[in-house]
Amino acid sequence: MGSVQSLLSGETAFYNHPDLVEKEMLQKSAPAPCYSYNTTSRIWQIARRILLVILLPIGISLLTYRIMQWTAACCGLLPAVALAYLPKCICGDIHGMRARLAPSREWTTQAGWYHKRISIEVDGQLIDCLITGKSATLQNGRWMITSTGNGESYETRWGQSYYRDFGEHSMRELLKEIDCNAISFNCPGVMGSSGVPNKETITKASRAVLKFVEEGLKAEKIVWYGYSMGGAIQAAALNNHQPKEGVKYCFIKDRTFSNLADAADGVAQDFLSILPLSRLIAKLVKLGVKLLGWNFDSVSSSKTLKEHEIIIQTVRKEALLTDFESDYSYTESGYTYTKNDYTESVNPETIESDGMITKEASLAYALLTDPTCPKEKKHFIGIGGWHGTKLRKNFISFLGQKIHSCLDEESPAAVAATA
Repeated sequence: MGSVQSLLSGETAFYNHPDLVEKEMLQKSAPAPCYSYNTTSRIWQIARRILLVILLPIGISLLTYRIMQWTAACCGLLPAVALAYLPKCICGDIHGMRARLAPSREWTTQAGWYHKRISIEVDGQLIDCLITGKSATLQNGRWMITSTGNGESYETRWGQSYYRDFGEHSMRELLKEIDCNAISFNCPGVMGSSGVPNKETITKASRAVLKFVEEGLKAEKIVWYGYSMGGAIQAAALNNHQPKEGVKYCFIKDRTFSNLADAADGVAQDFLSILPLSRLIAKLVKLGVKLLGWNFDSVSSSKTLKEHEIIIQTVRKEALLTDFESDYSYTESGYTYTKNDYTESVNPETIESDGMITKEASLAYALLTDPTCPKEKKHFIGIGGWHGTKLRKNFISFLGQKIHSCLDEESPAAVAATA
């Protein structure tokens, strides 16, 4: 395993070796690991496999259970698992999306962005990760972890938006606002990441990424942006997390559910509403999520979190500062939204279904209605649109200022205004 810091600056910096970076981007498998995180010893891992073979009935039962978990993931709980196996005519060329991040693609280098594919070894499995940054920031100690939503991979999150307006709905805009770099990862079993996807392996992988940012990248300020399922994955990783001394944190959960079982219940009822016994089927889906061990719980983790947490949730249009559907102007580059489509005045009554997560199943609703939840460091933000509505530039600017305040600092724009 090579030195992580040597990849970020100097002659050995990855952006000074575009041919190697290009080769890694084009290959389907993850590159060799640069960091290792083990929750159990290798000896125990081997011994466990041997015991499962010796105790054949137990081994068969466990294998059957794992297959059921994997099937449930592909069918809706984590459909990104199937991205690497589906034909291009169904899901598009996902590997091609990653290739768009290679150094030979002019749009990335013209904007000054560099991307590096790395992997982290977790209990013998490789977690495929993507580093994003600029040569001037890669050693500034500021890192944003991004965990993607249901059905996404880092390829679809970072690689699909490459036209002239990509910045309007890209995390790159947020990176610019907070002068930060990013690391995104694919869950076990997704694209280049090996292993079997389930709650346990995903939790270990996400914890490993956080540990890598703390120890391998030696971050001084860490922001974690989790969208939808990614927010719940973040919550699982933060259970019993001990903050590293001297590091400042800010955790963002964007349109995340309170727990996956309730979210699945709401989605099933909505999609099956025209069928007889739809409520019964939805309850069976909810029960299945619990029995298969997939029930990510965002609430309990959030209630024990000591660091700043920003919770973004869809609210009714009349609760917003402006009418987000009509306040736009037309320029040569297309439609530009100029006014606010968010609010910091969020209460349970203003929250509404975002088309995917019902009001009652949202994390914001669960926390706001829980009198035992400490809210001193929680920042609730309401936005307009639906579950998949991309963040607009004006909101990203506001979110950047909020992150700066959570990290106890002034934004560059504020500093320039007072200079």
